[in-house]
Amino acid sequence: MQLHLPKFPADCKMISDKIGVHEENDIVQYIVNGLPVYAHGKDDLQAFRCVTRNLINLNLCRQADIVNGFHVSVDTVGRHLRKFCEQGEVAFFSADNRHGTCHKIRGGLQQRVQKKLSVGQSVNSIAKEEGLTEGAIRYAIKQGYLKKLALNRDLTNPATGHQERNQIDSSSDLGIATVRFEERMQAATGQLQEALPVFEPQVELCQAGVLFALPALISQGLLEFQNVYAPLKKGYSGFTSIVLTLAIMALCRIKNPEQLKQCKVGELGRLIGLDRLPETKNLRSKLHQIVGQKKPAILMSIYSTDGLILINCLPLQ
Repeated sequence: MQLHLPKFPADCKMISDKIGVHEENDIVQYIVNGLPVYAHGKDDLQAFRCVTRNLINLNLCRQADIVNGFHVSVDTVGRHLRKFCEQGEVAFFSADNRHGTCHKIRGGLQQRVQKKLSVGQSVNSIAKEEGLTEGAIRYAIKQGYLKKLALNRDLTNPATGHQERNQIDSSSDLGIATVRFEERMQAATGQLQEALPVFEPQVELCQAGVLFALPALISQGLLEFQNVYAPLKKGYSGFTSIVLTLAIMALCRIKNPEQLKQCKVGELGRLIGLDRLPETKNLRSKLHQIVGQKKPAILMSIYSTDGLILINCLPLQ
C-alpha cells in the first residue's frame, strides 16, 4: 500500500501538526495531512465557526490551536463548540428569527401592564401581580415600550414632590435652587441684612426627619448666639442661617463644608427655611467672621450658667 506524503503549500499556516490553513483568491482552504478538506469565503464567519468546531470535534486539533492560530477568545470557541455538538451544522446556517422584541413584556402582557400604569398603579404592585421584576417594567418604560402616568402637580405650589422641586431648582436663573430672587437681589445690592428663615409645607422632602430634633436644639440654647455675637456682614446668608446650617450638618452626619457639594443643596436648604444651603466658599467665609469675633468663652459661660448642654454646633476657635 502506497502512503500519501503530507505536503503543504509554502505559505500555509500550520494550526496543528495535521492541519494547515491556506488563503488564495479570498478563499480559505483547510488542509489536513496534505489534502484540502474544507473551504469557505474569507469573510464567511459562520462557515469559519462551523469548520473549526468540526475539526475540534474530529480530534484533528485542540481548542487552544484554534484560539492561538486565529486569535479568537477561548470563550467564543467553547460556546460555538457546544452549539455544534448539540445542534450540528444547522446551528450556524439556520435563519435568525429574532426581531429585537422584549423577551418578557409583549403582547397581552404588555397591554395589561400598560392599562395598570395608565390608572396610576405602582410599578411594585404591577410586578407582583404579573410575576415580573420591577427592573423589567422600568426598562420597558425607559425604552418607550410602556408609558407611565405623569402626575399633574402645580409647580408653583411649595407642596410639590422632590422631582418637581429638582426641576425648578435646576432651572433657576441665578444658580441651582436660587428661587428667592428678590431677597437675593437686595442682598447683592446691600439692601438686606440677612434672609430670614421661612418654613413652608413640603412633600417628600429629603432628610426631613432631622427637623424633629430642631426644637430640642433650640430649647438647649441653639440661638443663644444672638445675645453674644454681633451680626455678620450684610448678605443673603446671615448668622441664623449659618447656625441652622451647622446644626443640620451635624444631624445629617455631614462632617465638613466640602461634603455639601455632594448633597442636594435645595432640599437641605428647605430644612433651614431658605431656598438652598450656603455655598462652601460662602459658608467658610461666614465661619471666619464668627471665629474672628473671639467670643466662645462668653457663649460657653452662658451655657454653663443656664445649665444648657448644647455643644459642637458653633465654631469656638
